[in-house]
Amino acid sequence: MRFLKSSLVASLIMVMFVAAPVWAQETGSITGTVTDPDGAPLPGVAVTIAGNQVPSSTIYTQANGVYRFPVLPPSSDYSVTFGLDGFKTIIQEGLPVRVGGNTQINVAMQLSTVEETVTVTGSSPIVDVKSTSLGTNMTEEYMQSIPSARDPWVLLEHTAGLQVDRVNTGGSEGGQQSGFTANGSNQSDAIWTYDGAEITDVAALGASPQYYDFDAFEEISIATGGNDPSIATGGVRINFVTKRGGNNWRGSARFYITDGSLQSNTVGDRDGNLTGNFTEDQLFPGYIGNAVDNIKDWGGELGGPVVRDRFFVWGAYGKQDIKQFVGVSPDNTQLKNIHGKGNLHLGDAFVLNYTYVSANKTKQGRGASATRPPDTTFNQGGPTPTHTVKAQYTINDNNYVEAAYNNTGLGFFLEPQGGRNIQPSYDLSTGEWGNSYFFYDTDRPLKNIRLDGNSYIAGANVDHEIKYGYSYRKAGVASIWGPAGGAVAAFVEGAPAEAWLISDSIDNYEGTRNSFYAGDTISAGRLTVNAGLRYDNQSSQSLASEVGAHSLAPGLFPANSFAGAEKGTWNSLSPRLGITYDLTGDSKTILRLNAARYYSQMGASEFHRTNITSGREMDFAWTDLNGNGQAEPDELGDLLWTSGGWDPANPTAASPNIVDDTSAPWTNELIVGIEREINRSFAVGGNFIYKKNSNFTWNIRDGEQNDAFWTLTTNSDGVPFYEPVGPRSIANHYQQRVGFNTQYKGVELFLNKRFANKWLGNASFTWASPTNQFSESTGYRDPTNVAVTNNEIAAAGSRTQAWWGASRWFLKVSGMYALPAGFNVSGFFQVREGNIIAPFTFISSGERAFGAGSVNAIRDTFGSERLPTFWTLDLRAEKTFDLSDQGRIHLIVDAFNVLNQDTILAQHSSITSSQFEKIREVQSGRTIRFGFRAVLR
Repeated sequence: MRFLKSSLVASLIMVMFVAAPVWAQETGSITGTVTDPDGAPLPGVAVTIAGNQVPSSTIYTQANGVYRFPVLPPSSDYSVTFGLDGFKTIIQEGLPVRVGGNTQINVAMQLSTVEETVTVTGSSPIVDVKSTSLGTNMTEEYMQSIPSARDPWVLLEHTAGLQVDRVNTGGSEGGQQSGFTANGSNQSDAIWTYDGAEITDVAALGASPQYYDFDAFEEISIATGGNDPSIATGGVRINFVTKRGGNNWRGSARFYITDGSLQSNTVGDRDGNLTGNFTEDQLFPGYIGNAVDNIKDWGGELGGPVVRDRFFVWGAYGKQDIKQFVGVSPDNTQLKNIHGKGNLHLGDAFVLNYTYVSANKTKQGRGASATRPPDTTFNQGGPTPTHTVKAQYTINDNNYVEAAYNNTGLGFFLEPQGGRNIQPSYDLSTGEWGNSYFFYDTDRPLKNIRLDGNSYIAGANVDHEIKYGYSYRKAGVASIWGPAGGAVAAFVEGAPAEAWLISDSIDNYEGTRNSFYAGDTISAGRLTVNAGLRYDNQSSQSLASEVGAHSLAPGLFPANSFAGAEKGTWNSLSPRLGITYDLTGDSKTILRLNAARYYSQMGASEFHRTNITSGREMDFAWTDLNGNGQAEPDELGDLLWTSGGWDPANPTAASPNIVDDTSAPWTNELIVGIEREINRSFAVGGNFIYKKNSNFTWNIRDGEQNDAFWTLTTNSDGVPFYEPVGPRSIANHYQQRVGFNTQYKGVELFLNKRFANKWLGNASFTWASPTNQFSESTGYRDPTNVAVTNNEIAAAGSRTQAWWGASRWFLKVSGMYALPAGFNVSGFFQVREGNIIAPFTFISSGERAFGAGSVNAIRDTFGSERLPTFWTLDLRAEKTFDLSDQGRIHLIVDAFNVLNQDTILAQHSSITSSQFEKIREVQSGRTIRFGFRAVLR
């Protein structure tokens, strides 16, 4: 009872300080107050909006002088005209609208006895007085001005507080998704939306289901904190808004080429000659550096009116042909995107929208690395079509509703280049793969329905803008995967050691989500309060599946079938409330405060725990009697390890797994910030961020979340590790992970300068302290590394044995300057603390009693050793030619990693390996790209 009371008190405190800043998925707003010369509200003023992407329309200020255009597509060319008999007509031109943002234009009318017009250009505020969110809006102007590798994952690097897992030098990592985290968020809580349609892959939770045409975007909004009630989680939200047709025909065409002949080598050339600062003894065998071979990026987009003010269309085609080398392995990717969009205005109140996207990725060499030669990489294929239909209805000036439906068909395959008939080999000491790899085929259909509404209530001193909505999501996953040849032949320094027999795995499951949210933006003088509440009902269910007998060991893994399982459910209620205060009364200095409770999104596989057609493995000691490097039934020795969740003695029996009722993991977030407008294009500010993630779920062998189950011992070299005191259960136990949380404390300082006076720029500096905390033995499954990781720095993940997402400080600066005669120069600079390396001793399965499996025993405090500080500088030179008033041509030269930095990004960390401390990845060298872009305006 005491715990319940404490929780209720905490919830009431939380509801006082939670943010609800950005409600709209793909639109922004222009609002404001019109007053007379004495500062009194002026009702009845005709306010007319015009812009390329919307029909001209007129509304009238209300009794409190307020006017609202709440749902506007992002653009930088809006104009608003204010007119009333007896007053001068005022025209505000060049007003920008950003996704999820509010452009506030307050106007004081001036008396006049004659018809007179006053025109004001470019006088919109840069500070959003109602927003308490963290993140950034990447406009088309920014995306086309600053040098980048032209994919959204690279733009994530430009966002304050956000870290990614790889370095993409001019396309050296093109066609691949990056891992990312911001302000201590969970990667699995990331949300992807595309023209208002949520498209997050719920099988690879937090990942994108597709790749993108960079020139299709009007804007990309990246939120890193303070998510509003229409968004479920506290993770990073990436919101793409594509272009649309308008009253004028507009478009663009481009061609970019990057050739490896113009790239500098930081390690070696394609002939294997070392040309950098590293010796052969320092490098992982055969590694000569990552490099671009050739990249071509071309396409075009065009939109305009079919019927002026009524029917607009837009379409785009883009293709990237990316050829690169990862070490000695070729890694080639083709990305093709087709877009089509129509916007039909039925009168002034009703709009129908349809969007079609076809994103197709094919790839040869996925997974290439220093330890994955060509025959162990994947060939990949599979298109991702998305259909989105939306209806928008303006009931009156104060009420608006919207309904949307989207259907995304995600299916792809991963085929090992070595084929499905030969077993992969793996060296436990060096981490090198050989022969072949795993295969994977999947189909992941996703459907969403969304209903949203907006109502405004004017008051004499207090205004209310009430926003509410419902959404439904259904996602299915049907997959088959397994190792080629049914097994992995494991070696130690080239000597046969273990045979891992793995059955084909059949996964068939689906997840659903029903969500409701409501909130009120309360404006009272200098104070704005955003109060909101969200409810989520999420469920996951295993469906029926069948798997055939194992080709190598049908007696161990006979054919099996699964009838399905009951649905598991999470219910969560999260309050949100945020506060902004206009400190100086002129909307130029804003204090912000929010503290939020979020709940994680459920993956479709969350309760996929009792399926006996998936995940069955038995590892044996192995002697290669015939010397063919392939594990065969008569070569198997002692059983070393068995996966949980099934009974090897009765492999067709029902799963012994235990599935508890669980609740959604949660995140508490507190943000305190200040922002100051220096002038109408320049703002500076800072934020303090605190975040705690807890209540995680996990799947662990039953009974092992207990120190009494483990005993401390050492290997022959005296390295300590833990092993079980008795046999392990065959049952996995899905349950709440009690006794573990992660925390984040950080400060970020930022500067935003939109284009004016010939330049634009952005800068941010972040200091961060993310930590892991184990408070009880129920929080970890193996005590071996707890002592060196508890209360130490928390990393987001490991890539090629380097731990990323744990940089405690990083600086990012970008900018563009317009020189005379149509020349522009721009650049992007970043520097951050190097990734963590954690040297470990590999303890094999054969060294641990009772089938505990292998473990990497970290030898020192986690975070005490790091790779060198990473930094890079990218520059652009551009020449533009105007073609009368109708178009412009851009000739572009980009240089990435201009100073040819050769920072080490990863090295082998196994102390017992012959490759210990050998370098596995180095920053790619200086890369030159040429570009041509033609714009119709």
